[in-house]
Amino acid sequence: MKRMPIFQAKKSKFNLDINKLINYYNRRFNTRLYRIPLHVSFWFIYFSLQLINIKLAYSISMGGAIIFALRNILYSVSTFYLLVYFFIPSLLKKNYYILFILACLSTFWINNIINYLSALCIIKYTNLQDPVLLAYVKKIAILNFSYIISVKNVLEFSMGLLCSKCFLIL
Repeated sequence: MKRMPIFQAKKSKFNLDINKLINYYNRRFNTRLYRIPLHVSFWFIYFSLQLINIKLAYSISMGGAIIFALRNILYSVSTFYLLVYFFIPSLLKKNYYILFILACLSTFWINNIINYLSALCIIKYTNLQDPVLLAYVKKIAILNFSYIISVKNVLEFSMGLLCSKCFLIL
């Protein structure tokens, strides 16, 4: 008499139906024809939600809200696509873990550059009335570009971001 392993799951009709559904989805919808419009529509909805959130939270003009929302979207899009479609497949599959960590830190450089350029645009093209946002933008805009991309600034920003997330969890 054969013994079944303790942790072996029995095949059920439900498992087969899920596998059929996944295979059908992959054959039918997992193509560029559907993937690209889905991504574009997702980022448009995310941009709209960011715009509404910024407009309602601060006393800011529509142009300023658009620049702040574009800043958030540019950072999110660049981080997502660089990590998911470039860094993870190319570096983790080849076991280049140190390069992968450096690649993840490069997203902080991208964020600093986007913050700096958007702060310059906001100061130049909009009239901010909110004192908190104005102080934040001026603090970034007065820095020079070489400090923005310096390793010290990127490490300070990344450690500050990680510490703030850790305190939120605790």
